[in-house]
Amino acid sequence: MSEAGRSAGVEAHRLVALADAHDARAAAAREAAERWMIAHRTERQVAGTLAPLSACGFTFLHDRGWPGARRGSRAQIDHVLVGPGGVFVVDTKGWKDVTVAGGRIFRGQADVTDDLAGLADGRFMF
Repeated sequence: MSEAGRSAGVEAHRLVALADAHDARAAAAREAAERWMIAHRTERQVAGTLAPLSACGFTFLHDRGWPGARRGSRAQIDHVLVGPGGVFVVDTKGWKDVTVAGGRIFRGQADVTDDLAGLADGRFMF
């Protein structure tokens, strides 16, 4: 009697595990999609804020590949401004709770000054 329904029970457990794995992947995809949507909104907002600089002779290049990054990677530069004052690289972050104190930049309690400085000298890795 112990063998009755055994294969059905094994298959049921396998399918529940498979469904749980799909649920976890779907939740991760939803979280990633929300982060990308925030980036979409903030990058468009920053581009709009910078747009008046075109009257001062600036040209804009948006969403450019990071020099040396592998083709197809997500490493990209949000905004490059080229104009009379030089060339400026602008990276957009949709961070909350950002403060500047004592010449340091904080995201919440975390000091992110050195991380951002790494962007300027090429130490930042994607």
